[in-house]
Amino acid sequence: MKSSKEILHKYASDMMGVERHFLEVLGYQTADHRLKDYMEAKEIVVKIQQVLATHIQNLERYADGLDVKRSESKLKEAATKVTGMATGFYNLMRLEDSVMRNLRDDYTALHMAAISYTMLHATALAHHDTELSMISLENLKDLTGLAIEMSRVIPAVVIKELSFEGKAPDVTVIQQAIDNTQSAWRTSQSVK
Repeated sequence: MKSSKEILHKYASDMMGVERHFLEVLGYQTADHRLKDYMEAKEIVVKIQQVLATHIQNLERYADGLDVKRSESKLKEAATKVTGMATGFYNLMRLEDSVMRNLRDDYTALHMAAISYTMLHATALAHHDTELSMISLENLKDLTGLAIEMSRVIPAVVIKELSFEGKAPDVTVIQQAIDNTQSAWRTSQSVK
C-alpha cells in the first residue's frame, strides 16, 4: 500500500498538471488579437494566469518538500495521464472560437479546477496533512473568486461580441444582463 506522502504527492502532481494545461490555453488566448477589444475580459484572463502560476509554484514547493522518490517512468506516466485528461477537456477551447466561447470554456475550466481542489482538500484532511489542506483551500478560494468575477464580465462580452456581428441590436442592456445574472447567483446562495 502506498504511503500518505506518495498518495498526496500524486494528487498534488495531478493538480499541477491540470493547472499547467489551463495556463497554456490561457497563453494562447492572451496572444489572440481579438481579446484587445474586450479589456475587462483580457484583465480577468491575465489575472487567472497569474493566479494559476502562483498555485503551481506552491504545489511544486509542497511536492518537492515531500521528498518522494519516483522513477522517471512513473513521473512520465503520471504526466501523460494528466495531460491526456486535461487535453480532452480543454480541446473545447479552440483558437478559432469567439472570445465569448473562450471565456465560457475558461469559466468551465475554473469550476473543474475548483472541484479538483475541493477533492484535494478533503484528501489532505483525511491524511492529516495541514500544509496541503491549507494550500488547496486557499487555491479553491482564489478560483471561486475568479469565477464570480468572470461571471460579471461575460454578459458584457457576449452582448458586445454579438453586436459586432450584427446579432445583438440593443447594447444598452449590458448592465441589466450583469445585474440580473449576479442577482441569480446571490439568490441561489440563500437556497438551502
